[in-house]
Amino acid sequence: TAELINTELVVAEWYDAYVRATMSSTNPNVDVERCVGHRYEPQRCSYNTRDALLYNVGIGCHESRFVYEGDADFAPFPTLPVVLTFKGTSHDVVQFGSTSGGFPGLTFNPMQILHGEEELELRAPLGDAAELVAHAHVAHLWDKGSGAVVVTETRFDDAHTGRTVAVKRSSVFIRGLGKFGGERLTAKIG
Repeated sequence: TAELINTELVVAEWYDAYVRATMSSTNPNVDVERCVGHRYEPQRCSYNTRDALLYNVGIGCHESRFVYEGDADFAPFPTLPVVLTFKGTSHDVVQFGSTSGGFPGLTFNPMQILHGEEELELRAPLGDAAELVAHAHVAHLWDKGSGAVVVTETRFDDAHTGRTVAVKRSSVFIRGLGKFGGERLTAKIG
């Protein structure tokens, strides 16, 4: 077993050296200081009962309280805030990406973006309709070697009371944007 442990140590040391060597180069398409911490302009978001119904049915809800506006317990499904920054205040069809502010400090082909994770923390019940203000910033930028993971955090506040309704953390993986010498993430974003 001592020989096996010694072999595992050699492999681990080799891998660490390999990672350090491949991560030591810098990527001219990444400006970490400009990206991490960037705060986007506050964005107004709203939804009405019709928007909530369309969302609920669209994700496959069948319970009366999610699909019948006359139900005494009618409410949007709790994940609705995940999509609100895509629609803003429009109650019409919105072209995907038209409300995105991009990632300052990162130069890349948008076709290289892969969706990562979504995490949603509800801090107050969602009403039938609401006007919210989304406050977003880039929370993390992780170097994965073959690409980068960008984590944004968005806080949704009630536009009238200022009360925080939800906080969303989302990540994307951008292929080809790695090897900029940043920290590597090995655990969940939350």
